[in-house]
Amino acid sequence: VAPLPGLARFLRLLTTFDWDSTALVVDTAFDSNPVTDDVYRECQDLADAARTPAKAGSGVSPPLCLSTPADKAGTAWTRDTPAGPPWKRCLALAHRALAQLESAGPLAHEKQIKRVMRRVTVDFDALLWLHAGPDMPRHCPTLSAGDFKNMKQQNQESLLLGLSPIQRLVSELRRRFGRFALFWADEFKGDCVAVLWKPAEAVEHPLSVQRAGATFPLAIAGGDGQARGAVIPDVVSMLREFREVGGDIVRDIEVLAGARVVG
Repeated sequence: VAPLPGLARFLRLLTTFDWDSTALVVDTAFDSNPVTDDVYRECQDLADAARTPAKAGSGVSPPLCLSTPADKAGTAWTRDTPAGPPWKRCLALAHRALAQLESAGPLAHEKQIKRVMRRVTVDFDALLWLHAGPDMPRHCPTLSAGDFKNMKQQNQESLLLGLSPIQRLVSELRRRFGRFALFWADEFKGDCVAVLWKPAEAVEHPLSVQRAGATFPLAIAGGDGQARGAVIPDVVSMLREFREVGGDIVRDIEVLAGARVVG
């Protein structure tokens, strides 16, 4: 399949498939041992069972289920990821991209294809701009060619083969600040991490041990007397900590116009 029709077919699958109520059964052995009707029904039944606890209010329903004959319940790929908000954003972007491709037609110009693949940041609240490509070793001297030479066995754990600085950064940001924000990495250019504040965490909450970190009293922010003891996220402090977590690979932090939490 040519790249452009293949991309269009994939986007059409994302935008037309009934992800909410149907498992996508991937036939991994179509030529030698194709999926039978009984196996297909079993995959669907197991996917429905996985959604049942969430419907009863005892869990979070996965936004989609990918099943194979070897993994009929779809637990290998879609039990924990993706989360609901990133998946909804993925579907929205797929709708936009497919519309662009279909409007361009079979004689799509290169500029129109690039428009489909361009980076759209208007839906985010902040961007972490990173040093990438040739700039990485210059700004991060610890990541140099010398780290990739052969080493003795006792030092193998520090070998940086396969290291993805942007993924390491996003993982650490999610670990520390995942309660307050969602983080996306642009792995194609490798020069940007997008931040989306969670609206549910932007409101005031009673002060507690669990909610003490990265917050400050609402009274300091101009809250009324009834809000004594309430706290809100300290987003300015968190932005500063984002830079500290990223260290030398973060070259700038941009708060986008219309950010919902940062004033």
